[in-house]
Amino acid sequence: MDLLLAKAICIFAFLSVATGGCAIPYILGLFGKRNRNKYESKVKNILSNLNCFGAGFIFSIVMFHLLPETIIIASSHKDITIFKTHDPEMKTLFIFFFVFLGFCMQLALEYVLPTDTSLCCVDHGAVKFTDGNDHILNVENHTLENPNTETHNMPMNTDAYYHTHEGGQSNHKNRLTRFLDILALQSFFLTISLAIHSGIEGMIVGTSDDSHFVFITTFCILSHKWIAGVTVSLSLNRNHISKHLKIILLLIFIFSSPLGIIVGHLVHSSGEKITCLINAVSIGTLLFIGCEILLNEMQMRYPRKVRFSKWLSFCSSCLIAFSIIYGTSHIAPHHRAH
Repeated sequence: MDLLLAKAICIFAFLSVATGGCAIPYILGLFGKRNRNKYESKVKNILSNLNCFGAGFIFSIVMFHLLPETIIIASSHKDITIFKTHDPEMKTLFIFFFVFLGFCMQLALEYVLPTDTSLCCVDHGAVKFTDGNDHILNVENHTLENPNTETHNMPMNTDAYYHTHEGGQSNHKNRLTRFLDILALQSFFLTISLAIHSGIEGMIVGTSDDSHFVFITTFCILSHKWIAGVTVSLSLNRNHISKHLKIILLLIFIFSSPLGIIVGHLVHSSGEKITCLINAVSIGTLLFIGCEILLNEMQMRYPRKVRFSKWLSFCSSCLIAFSIIYGTSHIAPHHRAH
């Protein structure tokens, strides 16, 4: 299949899955009006296991394809220099350094810059869905591990997000003050960080020069893309921001991966060196997301049986991804120009 056509199909797939993920809370919220108590446990278990299943695909595409291929390309191409060195061992070391940079960048975006900490993946112990009127519905009772959960159920006053920078003229806040207050919202940082991560994921697809691995990489990324859409949608609905701003942030998240694919395709034409460095940074962000999802789902507060089922979901997805990558490499070898 033509490479451009393959990437165009993947762009459509990213748009569809991201949009569907953002719509899941609203769909389940409407459905849950009549069947909330009956299906809440099943929904939680399905989401949790699918999350672990997606984490396995993320690890697999990194460990079984992206990282080995990036190291092989960087070390085998004598014309590629990284920090003025041609030595294959040093170039491999620098590749891992850029992986480290990508990991640290995603860590800062999700845990350092936000004013409130939140995981990128949904806490299924206290998952909330929205109904048709944008009200948040609790799917499950809060547990002892969330002692301050009553603050999430309190009616939110939008003025609580505004600071009195103007003294007695607090009712006439200028646009700059409102903009700075929006930046302080945890949901804003969460949406932007996931949008950046999604853009980097798209660049991984865009830099690929083999149509088979374009589809494999897309499949592995989409296995967790939907849960990112759920997280963004839930996070934005916890804050009483304007609908226009909410729509803008959702559109930024939805179109970030397609934009990344386009940018990655353009960057790939600039040479193997830039492609290797971008892929290395992308690998770091993927490793962070994969670790975060898995560790959040495998907490000790869950029964051993539940943790075992999640472990099986993770391992099975890794084996499936490995089989797909191995089979594709065996049937249609990836030829590289040296």
